[in-house]
Amino acid sequence: MKRMTTRYNDYQRYSSLWYASVRLLKDVWSFFDRRPRLTRVNEQVVVGGRLTARRAALLCEEGIDTVVSLQGERLDDMAHLRAHLWLPSNDGRPPDARQLEIGVRFIRGQVANGRKVYIHCHAGVGRAPTLAAAYLVSTGVAPDDAIAAIRVVRPWIRMNARQRAAVHQIALEGNSSHDVG
Repeated sequence: MKRMTTRYNDYQRYSSLWYASVRLLKDVWSFFDRRPRLTRVNEQVVVGGRLTARRAALLCEEGIDTVVSLQGERLDDMAHLRAHLWLPSNDGRPPDARQLEIGVRFIRGQVANGRKVYIHCHAGVGRAPTLAAAYLVSTGVAPDDAIAAIRVVRPWIRMNARQRAAVHQIALEGNSSHDVG
């Protein structure tokens, strides 16, 4: 019995050590990682990673009080927001066609009312750029040009083949389904 308890305690100790090491590495990485967390796609649309307290303060400074979250992992604190849309989707997958349509309509409506919109997922490298590119496509930009425009201002995006295909699908469906109103 004592041997089994010792193994369990060793497991607890090493797993705790492993998690602490991972957390430390993340903290060190974020200290040296100087990429901007908020990337302006155009004057009205900003893309980034999860909404932290620090990022929320930056949004307030920029006059951004409208957020579209694609995080399926967690729901944002919405206390400081004027408008918020939550379209939960899994990491590595594009938002589904209905979510893209809802997201694009919401963004277009907010922009038409003079608001700036922050689009985010967990890291701001896949799902959020996908919706931002879909929005650009809805304004008449070609899909590859929309993705390239986002890559120019946020070069570390990693849109996978499914996410790029979703942007191309928006173009095939036509801009008429994304009219405001």
